[in-house]
Amino acid sequence: MNESTTRSIPWSIAAALCVVALLGGVWLGAVAFVDRSEPAPLVAPIEVLDTKLEISGSVEYLRDEEVYILALYSMPPAPAGSTYQIWMEKDDVIISAGLWNPTTNRIAFAAYSGRYDTMFVTLEPTERGNSHPTTDRLVTIDLTGINAELEDE
Repeated sequence: MNESTTRSIPWSIAAALCVVALLGGVWLGAVAFVDRSEPAPLVAPIEVLDTKLEISGSVEYLRDEEVYILALYSMPPAPAGSTYQIWMEKDDVIISAGLWNPTTNRIAFAAYSGRYDTMFVTLEPTERGNSHPTTDRLVTIDLTGINAELEDE
């Protein structure tokens, strides 16, 4: 064997090992992505009850996290001294889910262990919100479709 043949053998081995490592990495990456598939979120549309509001949006329920994500777009800022408040309702029980800042467009909050039938938004006449709704509903979301899909799983 001459000297050039001796030197090219280690380079050939190194190149072959690189190809094997690259193909192995691609295969492992494909397997990892296939195994991490998540179920699609459940979605409910909003119903705008205040005809002066020109907004759109939806609610998504993420099964694995048990979280609702409310998205409202083009919501005007609350008047001074007021705030938007989000509520959850089941039967006659209404609880506050938090205050809404329209500049963020989205809010996420825990679904709690009980499932609710309705989510709605009011404009409360205080910057800190209230313990119960004091004004008419501006937006409402029927969650019974999401609940039915969860029960079928």
